[in-house]
Amino acid sequence: MLLLDYGARTAEGDVRALSGLANTLLSRFRDTRDIVDIDVGVRLKREVLKHHPLEHPSRVKAANALASSLYVRFQETGSISDIDEAISLKREVLEHRAEGHPDHIESLRDLAVSLLGRSRKTGSIPDIDEAICLKREVLEHCAEGHADYIKSRQYLAVCLHARSRKTGSIPNIDEAVRLKREVLKHRAEGHPDHIESLRDLAVSLLGRSRKTGSIPDIDEVIRLEREVLEHRPEGHPHHIGSLRTLAASFSLRSEATGSIANLDEAILLKRAVLEHCPQGHPDHSGSLRSLALSLYLRSVKTGYIPDIDEAIRLDREVLKHYPQGHQSHAESLRSLAHSLWFRFLNTEAMGDLNETIRLERQVLEQCLPGSHRDRARSLENLARSLSSLGKRTGAASSHAEATELNREARELHSKSEPTS
Repeated sequence: MLLLDYGARTAEGDVRALSGLANTLLSRFRDTRDIVDIDVGVRLKREVLKHHPLEHPSRVKAANALASSLYVRFQETGSISDIDEAISLKREVLEHRAEGHPDHIESLRDLAVSLLGRSRKTGSIPDIDEAICLKREVLEHCAEGHADYIKSRQYLAVCLHARSRKTGSIPNIDEAVRLKREVLKHRAEGHPDHIESLRDLAVSLLGRSRKTGSIPDIDEVIRLEREVLEHRPEGHPHHIGSLRTLAASFSLRSEATGSIANLDEAILLKRAVLEHCPQGHPDHSGSLRSLALSLYLRSVKTGYIPDIDEAIRLDREVLKHYPQGHQSHAESLRSLAHSLWFRFLNTEAMGDLNETIRLERQVLEQCLPGSHRDRARSLENLARSLSSLGKRTGAASSHAEATELNREARELHSKSEPTS
């Protein structure tokens, strides 16, 4: 019925009705998430645009409407062709809304948002760079007192944080932190966006601390996230995210200071996260991995065998979620092998050593061609385990294979070293 109506209206050239029907479908999509609604909505918006050639006075409005619909579908499907077309249309819109046009700032912002969205999908640094340039231009038009003064700083901070994550740039993350502090000053206790601004600042401080090892940054993250959790108790939709960030902060602090107490706190928080991410939850496997790693680290620090036993059990469960062919399969094999190797060192259980060797052989098989450092590390791990096997069994073949593997690893290291 809908498609017949669509075809009939197209034949009649009732552009306004087409546009209205498209808007209705797009609005319904936001409630239902039915992809058919957004697909037909985009088709209708295209038809509307066909009736508005370049010289038509409503061309810009129609192009902007189609671009917005494509961006919505991109967010749902991740389609690169959709975001490419949306960006092309938004560039066209911006050309017609030059400096001085009442919608110039909005068009700058819209194009920046789409560029940032594409960069998150493709990893494109030029897209982020252009988004930052556009956001800086928006900032110039939004001086203190302007209605978008705070939002413009918040959006620029998001772009700078994204660039720092891609490039490791400290100046970018420093500026993002400075901007987010400014935003927080304008969103004090009682402001409807106060908690979100606390969290935004915490996320950037945590990102910076991972690059710099700054203890004051980590301590501030912990303080901020504790405050956020007071406003996001059990049952709040963002409770888990705050627990996860706080756990990451304690893990990072333990790594930087060697504090067992911080690691204990991280493990408690990660157990709480896992309770909220049971089997079937999209974050279940990631939560298992995170807890397993912390238990492994605590076992290494304390020698407490029950921790490594639990880490191994969790690593085995993770591996079930990442079968052969999954992008995280090799890393999961490696994590389980590390845990088994550590338990072997403490218990001398030959079953653990044999399984470690089997897993390390699988890891080696999955090393990508040209990944010299990764393959060299895998060769060295297997050589170490085989050498231990040879010492305990007297098997000359194990010693010989270990020697050959170490030789190959040295050759790979020499290939990966920068030439002068």
